[in-house]
Amino acid sequence: AETPLESGSRTSVPIMANEIRILIIEDQHDEYELMAAEIKKRIGACVFLRIRTESDFVAQFAEIVNFSPDFVVVDLNLMWCKPDEVSSHPQPAGMHPRHAGIRIVRCLGYEDATKGVPVLVVSGLGRETIRSDFGSPSGNVYLPDRKSPTDIANAIYSLIGTSPSLSERQKTVVVPHQQGLVS
Repeated sequence: AETPLESGSRTSVPIMANEIRILIIEDQHDEYELMAAEIKKRIGACVFLRIRTESDFVAQFAEIVNFSPDFVVVDLNLMWCKPDEVSSHPQPAGMHPRHAGIRIVRCLGYEDATKGVPVLVVSGLGRETIRSDFGSPSGNVYLPDRKSPTDIANAIYSLIGTSPSLSERQKTVVVPHQQGLVS
């Protein structure tokens, strides 16, 4: 079942101030569904934007910035575009799918609106493969041990205090003062 915020959708969904916004860049639908379900179970109030391919990331970058994610989960290995689709953005020569996640993380790091957002880079190949491909990731890039939905949900939960956009929203949310009963 597709959600209104999945890649290819142009439906705008209102986001509540207390909802955590999570961008998941994953080309395998089953993997996405498992991650989203586990994150929702662990964190509760959250909304997802799913991007399926690297070309979708390029084409929808303005939408991603507008979504203003609190966290990003990026699969290291992504297709440029779905095999049955032709991208409006041609794939540059010499691009390996295993490096798609690295290119996406770098792109997020260049944009002021996304450069401080915590990014979890995941792969079925494991953390050491990611580390060897990535080199030294920046301070907001995290490499969970496995591409396990539970590990990803736990990592996001443990990083909630580090998300700059969440910190800003918490400063601007006014909690009404409850008056005590006078006897």
